[in-house]
Parts: sequence; structure tokens; C-alpha cells
Amino acid sequence: MNDGIYMPYVDGRFKKFREGIQWLHEQVTKSGALIVHITPPIYDERKGKAYSNVLDIYSDWLISRQYTKSWNIIDLHEPMKKFIEDKRLLDSTFMYSKDGVHPNEIGHWLMAKQILLFLDENNVAKYNNAKSAISSITNNGEILLGLIEERQNVMKDAWLTSIGHKRPGMKTGLPLIDAQLKADEIEKQIGIY
Repeated sequence: MNDGIYMPYVDGRFKKFREGIQWLHEQVTKSGALIVHITPPIYDERKGKAYSNVLDIYSDWLISRQYTKSWNIIDLHEPMKKFIEDKRLLDSTFMYSKDGVHPNEIGHWLMAKQILLFLDENNVAKYNNAKSAISSITNNGEILLGLIEERQNVMKDAWLTSIGHKRPGMKTGLPLIDAQLKADEIEKQIGIY
């Protein structure tokens, strides 16, 4: 989302993006690890057609690597773009987010769904949201989602505090070792479901 710096398309910036992704791919591959690239989510064109187009171009290039270089790619961009286009045929006011960047629950579900489908969790294809998908697995889907969110927030806050992140409005996290202990306890509760 941030790689185009929210600016209109410039050849030089796109070249740096490609070089950086290629370098990353090579470094991860050299290490023996598997790398999976993920296309950026959409930037709502109503907030800026130029930047929306930049992310279309960056996404298209990543997808091309799947076919020309056999890279593993998860495409978030096109499914999100198609969903918003289809939704706006029925509701012209539909949006994933007010700022065009940070998706709401539907946007997050669409991203998670694409990742799960890539991981061969094909049963998620029939669900329109995370709650219905989780509820199909357990009767306590709401509780399970709450625990997952709690674990995520504990670790997010701890890491942001640990690295000295200065973003306004963020909670001060626990020291990493304490956060990991708390996350492990939450993980045990998650395992019950």
C-alpha cells in the first residue's frame, strides 16, 4: 500500500519497487525459506484515481512474476477491486474505508479469505465474513475471534513499543517477554475451541 508513497506513477519509483521486491525475493530464496508475495489491497479510486492506478500497476507486475518466474503470489488487489465494483453497482456509497486505505471488517475478510484460499482452505470460499466462517467450525466463533484479536493486540502493542514506534494514539505494550507469555496463555484458550 505504501510503496508508491501515495504519489502519481513515476517510472523511477516503480523501478525501485521492482528492484526492491526482486532483491527481497532473492535474499529469502537464498536463505532456503519459501517466499509468498502478496499484492497490495486497493486504494479507493474515489480518494485518488492516480494512486489507485499506481497500485494497479504494482499489482499487475507482481502477478506477472507468478507466470514469468513461478513466484508464489497471493492476489488481494483484484478480488478487492472486483468486490467493490460489484458492490457499488448495488450501493453507490459502499466503501471499505473512509480514508481509502484502512479497510473495514469486510475488507479485512476479503484479504484473509484470499490468503486462506492460497493455503488450500477452500471451504472459506462460501463465507461472506469471518464470523460466519469461524461459526461453521465452532459454536463459539465470537469468543474465538475475540481471543484471536486479543492475542494480536498484545503482540502488536509489545512490538511497536519494543521498536520505539512513535505513532500517535498507540497503546504502550508490555515488554516482549511478558507479551509472549500472555499470548501463549491466550493461545491455550484458543486451543480449547
